[in-house]
Amino acid sequence: MRKRISSRALSPGTRTPKENPALAYDLPRAKAREVLATLEDRSLIIRGLNKGAAVAAVDMDTTYRPYEDREALDGLAVRLATLNSEPSDWNDTHELFGPPSRRA
Repeated sequence: MRKRISSRALSPGTRTPKENPALAYDLPRAKAREVLATLEDRSLIIRGLNKGAAVAAVDMDTTYRPYEDREALDGLAVRLATLNSEPSDWNDTHELFGPPSRRA
């Protein structure tokens, strides 16, 4: 389904098979529920109570938000790695990048 959504084979607003997504995609029911939950977590579908699921409209804010989050988290991860490491932990980096790495 993700591939069909990203290729626009399923356009925004398109309802997923209402009766039984498991049959439509030849999946066990538990796997079909898991797939729908994952697609919903990734904001690719919207599920409503007793309404089934529909392909979500994707706008640029929705597209860029995870990248902005990742940018902040990557910076935090690097900062924490440098604060919580020993100088010897960086020896392989110093060997790879030479004097500029040692100065940094």
